[in-house]
Formats: sequence, C-alpha cells, structure tokens
Amino acid sequence: MNAGFLRRLGAYLIDVIIIMIVTSLFSRYLPNNNKINTLNNTNANLLSDYMEILQEGDEDKINDFSVLITDYNYELTKLSLYTNLSTIVLYLLYFVGFQGYNNGQTVGKRLLKIEVVDDDDNNPNFKQLLIRGLILYPIVLSLLDTILIHMISKSTYITCSNVIAYIQYAIYFICFVTVLFTGKGLHDRVSGTRVIKFGTISEEADSKVSKWKKTAEKEKETRVYRVNHTSGKRKE
Repeated sequence: MNAGFLRRLGAYLIDVIIIMIVTSLFSRYLPNNNKINTLNNTNANLLSDYMEILQEGDEDKINDFSVLITDYNYELTKLSLYTNLSTIVLYLLYFVGFQGYNNGQTVGKRLLKIEVVDDDDNNPNFKQLLIRGLILYPIVLSLLDTILIHMISKSTYITCSNVIAYIQYAIYFICFVTVLFTGKGLHDRVSGTRVIKFGTISEEADSKVSKWKKTAEKEKETRVYRVNHTSGKRKE
C-alpha cells in the first residue's frame, strides 16, 4: 500500500530539518563563518528597518532599502560557497548513501514508518535513489546557483538566481501535486520507485500465501467431492 501524502510530507520535513541542523553545526568550522554571521545580523536589522519603511510608504526609501538588501544577500551568498557545497554533499550522503544502506529509509521515513522501494517491491539501488534525489531535493539547481555567482556579473546572477528559484518551486509543486493526487510523484515515476508503508510487502506476501492456501484447499475439497461422487455413481 502506497504511503499517504501527509505521512510523506512529514518525513520530508523531518529530514530537511535534520539537514539544516547538521549544516548549521558544521558551518561553524567553515571559512568565512564570522563574516557570514556579521552579514546575517546586518541583513536582519535591514529587514526590520525595511518593514517600518513599508508602513511609512516612502517609495524612494523602499527602493533604496530593496537595493541594499539585494546587495547584502548577494555578498552573503558569495561568501557561503563552502556552506552551500557542504550542504549539497550532505544531501547526497543522506538521501542517497544513508537511505541506500538503510534499505530505503531515512530518519524521517523510519519515524513515520514508510520506506522507498522500486516498482518490483525490492530495495532501491543507488542509481534510483540518486535520480530521485536530484529531482526532489535542491541539489542540481543549488550547485548551478553556487557556480554562477562566481562566474557572471551581479546583475546577471540576480536574474538567473530568480529563474532558478522559480524552477525549483515548480519542481516542488509538480512533485507534491503528483504525490497528492496519484500517490506517486514525478521523482518516483522517473526513478522507478514508490513509497509504501513499512511492512506492506510482507503483509502482501502473507496475504498472497493465505489466498493460495485457501485456493489449494478448495481445489482439494472439490477433487475429493468429485472422486466420492463419481465412486458412488459407479457403485450404483
């Protein structure tokens, strides 16, 4: 039986939170961490001031602050090279490596008792998990974004970054909508996998064995009846 949408969504959120926590702890030891923290604090203060200016309705100040916030976000993203790369690697290790060795389960999936299997109800291979992960999680587009910021001008990057963000949102939307309405998301269809409740395969196998036994018993009873019925006629 395919796992329900809410259960899958819950497992997804748990796994993403785990990734965020690990990345946050690990990023403390990466280069530029102090500069990143300073920019984050400055950006937070700017956003607070920006909200006040929005209430005032001064368009000139709003435009100035928008440009300033964009510049700070650009510098923050550029300084976050090592953090972004480590996050991408962590996604691959967790959703491909760990999930593959753990028979199609992450921590979130284990907690909510679901698992990934292939279309033949076997454990998925690493190729299937890789394809699935590249579609569902922000791995390819995040890597592209990280590369572009160091190769093109700021204005061109900002445009490309917005396009990348829209593409990522569209992929999320398609994946979740297909899961919600069909029980099998875009990432499942492309990778040849599905998500089921944990233990479903053994239950289905037991059900098949039980049906086979009942069928065999009925056939045996039918044969015995026919033999007895035929024997009785012959005696008469």
